[in-house]
Amino acid sequence: MRMEKRKIVIPGFLIVGLIGALLVISDLGRTPVAIGQDTKTKNESSSAPSSAREFADQLSTLFEAASDKVSPSVVPIFSEQEVNVGGQFGSPGDPFHQFFGDEFFKRFFGQVPQGDQKQTVRGLGSGVIVSSDGHILTNNHVIENSEKVEVMTNDGHKYRAEIVGTDVAVDLALLKIEPGRELPTLPLGNSDRLRVGEWVIAIGNPLEFDHTVTVGVVSGKERQVTVPSTDNGIASFIQTDAAINLGNSGGPLLDARGNVIGINTAIRRQNFAEGMGFALPINTARGW
Repeated sequence: MRMEKRKIVIPGFLIVGLIGALLVISDLGRTPVAIGQDTKTKNESSSAPSSAREFADQLSTLFEAASDKVSPSVVPIFSEQEVNVGGQFGSPGDPFHQFFGDEFFKRFFGQVPQGDQKQTVRGLGSGVIVSSDGHILTNNHVIENSEKVEVMTNDGHKYRAEIVGTDVAVDLALLKIEPGRELPTLPLGNSDRLRVGEWVIAIGNPLEFDHTVTVGVVSGKERQVTVPSTDNGIASFIQTDAAINLGNSGGPLLDARGNVIGINTAIRRQNFAEGMGFALPINTARGW
């Protein structure tokens, strides 16, 4: 008996459906990707920017907290001293005056020139309150040769300050005021533990802009620099790139936790190069 071959005909709609089912199954478990979206996962694409933003926020918060904590304990220091100003041409004591006398000047100039006069020279620096009863650390050059020294506290009151002691060799001075109340103070840190590259904060009154906050790092340690009257064998300074200007002298250099680790003392500007400030290590003041 002869068997005939039969052709099996599969309808077209079944073939199309089968292919569609296979495509769907093969796509199971895949993460859909929107048009124009990077092929990285959400976590991979956003982790680096998110971490950078979090770090920046944390650093900003750290500096804000330190500034709020220390500002009330940083004070402007006003000094006054009397200096002699040279007399005018023809004043008493001038050889020309001695030769011609008063009558000559009265006749031809209408008056007799005045001799040497006193002039009041005012200075501004910074200081940091280190005891609640009113002891304040600053630089010696801020108050040197002053007949009058005043300190303004954060409530706007001015107090006459007594110079308790000075040390020219390290450019340090200790003042005392009598505020009649407890003052906010700052803790003293350990400058020996400072590391190059560590964040630091400088606060003071540069160029009459009170309570100016600048931030930088420790650029170097044990720097021997020429600061007027200091002894290079004793004074060894912290170098920082935190901006320090005239008026910052005597203010604190702080670590990121708000501990005083130095007293801002000097700047160096030469051949248009800036950004070099120097602070006396607080451990030197401790020993003093």
